[in-house]
Amino acid sequence: MNTCFSFDLVDNVSKSTSVQRTTVFFFGTYKVLDEDVYRAIDGHYSWSPISDRVIFLIPLYQLNSIAPLLKKGRSKDRILINRSKNLDISPSLLVYDHCGCIRDENGKKIESKLIKEIRRRGCYQIFIKHQGMLEASDSHHYVKPSLKHTDRFMRTGSVLVNGIEIEFISLWLLSSVTNNTQYIYTDSSTINSIAYASVHLHNMLAPESARISPTIQSYESYKGLSSNTVLYKDQSLILISASSGGGMAKHLIDKLGISDGKIRTVFYLGLEEPPENTICDLTIRPGNVDGFPAATVTEVGDRGSFAPHSLAVHIQAEAFMPENPQIHDVNLKIEDIPKWWVDFKKSFVGRNAITCNVSDPADDSMSSPPPKPTIFKLDKACFNNSPFLKRLNQILLNSIAASLSYVIYFEDDSSKMLVRRIKSTIRKLRKFEKSSKNIKYIPARLLTNGSVALPLVEKSSEKSTLIVAGILTDGTQLLDVAQIARNFQQNHALSFLVGLTACASQQVFKEIRSNLVYSQSGVEFGFYSCCDIQSPIHHRQVKTPWEEEFLFWMKQLEAIRAKKMTQNALVLAIENRIGTIQEGVKNGLLDEVFMGSNSCSIPKLQLRNNSVYTEGLNQSLKFSQADAFFAIQATLHHLRTTNDRARKLEQQPHRRCVLSPSLFFRYSDGVIQSAILRAASHQELDYQMSQILSGQMADTISKILQSPSNPRAEALTEFLYALASRKIRLLKADLNTVYATVKAGLGGGIKSELNCYLCELLIAED
Repeated sequence: MNTCFSFDLVDNVSKSTSVQRTTVFFFGTYKVLDEDVYRAIDGHYSWSPISDRVIFLIPLYQLNSIAPLLKKGRSKDRILINRSKNLDISPSLLVYDHCGCIRDENGKKIESKLIKEIRRRGCYQIFIKHQGMLEASDSHHYVKPSLKHTDRFMRTGSVLVNGIEIEFISLWLLSSVTNNTQYIYTDSSTINSIAYASVHLHNMLAPESARISPTIQSYESYKGLSSNTVLYKDQSLILISASSGGGMAKHLIDKLGISDGKIRTVFYLGLEEPPENTICDLTIRPGNVDGFPAATVTEVGDRGSFAPHSLAVHIQAEAFMPENPQIHDVNLKIEDIPKWWVDFKKSFVGRNAITCNVSDPADDSMSSPPPKPTIFKLDKACFNNSPFLKRLNQILLNSIAASLSYVIYFEDDSSKMLVRRIKSTIRKLRKFEKSSKNIKYIPARLLTNGSVALPLVEKSSEKSTLIVAGILTDGTQLLDVAQIARNFQQNHALSFLVGLTACASQQVFKEIRSNLVYSQSGVEFGFYSCCDIQSPIHHRQVKTPWEEEFLFWMKQLEAIRAKKMTQNALVLAIENRIGTIQEGVKNGLLDEVFMGSNSCSIPKLQLRNNSVYTEGLNQSLKFSQADAFFAIQATLHHLRTTNDRARKLEQQPHRRCVLSPSLFFRYSDGVIQSAILRAASHQELDYQMSQILSGQMADTISKILQSPSNPRAEALTEFLYALASRKIRLLKADLNTVYATVKAGLGGGIKSELNCYLCELLIAED
């Protein structure tokens, strides 16, 4: 369970120019232990750069238990490692009481501007993290329950996912939840959790005599107001989920005579200044450095400037969900393959550079980091007559200063491999110069933990420093080292060299690059990379396809043993597969990515020739299953992030996208079919919402699998697993059709205990 919510904010309160990044750790009502504090600090700095200031925002009754943890022990040490040299080592402790008043640990009131910034920034982070904004496109816009047309609609209920984040939002209601509060009315039951959390927080902080138990009820937006739902004015609090103009608040005040002090709005987006009691203003305006443009809102029933062809998506009053979502099926075309794939495959594919379901060796944020779907590494083969090597040599020959004195590098295998190649190349280029021997190679770890302190390089000096990283994904570690290096490299002769950048998008790459190369003085540092691609970022709380498979097989083993089934061959096949997955976490899956292996008594899947993904590839290189998975993963990622709305593979409340059933005829190779099944999301294979698409998918699978001995059915086990695990979802009648077809085919095909077992799971009750 998450006991902490953390986020960063840009300090625009303090007049000190030394403070740039403030990290806030919020703790709620759960009892906090030393392990919770350490895990919160460790988890935050696994994705965020180091801080200039650290603030802990805690409930008053936990002050005596949390304060000592921050003054000694490993939690304090973890903060020291992840702070810049600019600020005092002690984090600030802020405490809140049942009235919502926030003071420092000595009881002194805190500057209101800082409190407002913490409140807004934290709530904004929760909102964007859970994608609370529905935005119009050229093809559609929204109609609010008030019947006003708009280009943006805020769904507060969709961001209320984590308990600790809900408590953070409810903290800002404490000043309105008083001893006299007997009723809390919400405009939608989807935000009742905020009301319950605010009451719980109040009662945990308040003395026993001041505790309350109000009635919490939804008045169903404008529907409830028009039906004259009773509102107890004097002893009630009205909670509005979101507003783009304050219309509902005005109605409550003008029509029902409710005091504006009894009305709180959670999120606001509008041209006018937000009401005084708004928790978070999402609008970009002076003082708000980030947010959204103000929403365009028409008069009731008026389409305004929205085009005649723009679909008006009506929002349901109570749930705030769009009505009747449209279902689109998306096929994969050659032009959907990312343009960078051509050069990338010539340097990395078939060279053991891609593995699946393996812990990232560069992730030192925890002792046993969870696996990621895909990990890249710079193998020796990547430097063998490849575009990657050609680019590296160009950089070293033309862009690295002759005055290079320090090389700072990370200690993962890819970075060390790149440094060895750099060292060798520099020696060849400077074989007659003594300067090549004077270069000092320093592990980045020694800088970040304080073991090594480099001498200041004066402005007049010609000495330069190169920071080397094998693989760059989110740039966190590189930013940490860069901030330290800037302090001693006063002549600004600092450069970065990365082997492979694999960021989520070009925009993310540009932001990371900008954060690295631009100094406070305006001087631009050098940045060079040998290969740039886009790859989805994997979040730790999301399970990889093989973690899901592991849990699936563990559940099946438990069921088989509970029923005392005597199927030794089946149990052995399942145990072998589980062992393969577990081994992969340590060493990576290369050609055991998909089922259909010798351990299951089924031929191992291999990619056939003339695939569009291997075109132009050296025939001596073997295209592994891991290569195939990443090829499809990259293609789907490209479709999910494309700016072409007609082709974009995205899930919106009014528009759902699934992969076209015909896709599996277009790509008839079993390895590619398996890669699609593994790389696709559950929503992209959910055909239950369309009777037509469910029937088409059932027909497609039946034709592919009707004869298991046919080469077209080589991905049989993967299809059966996707159906049995309910990743592919069909209507019940269609699922029964697939079951009957496969059942008949297995009788004369490859007799596999595993396939027979999976087949029976198709009709088993969930």
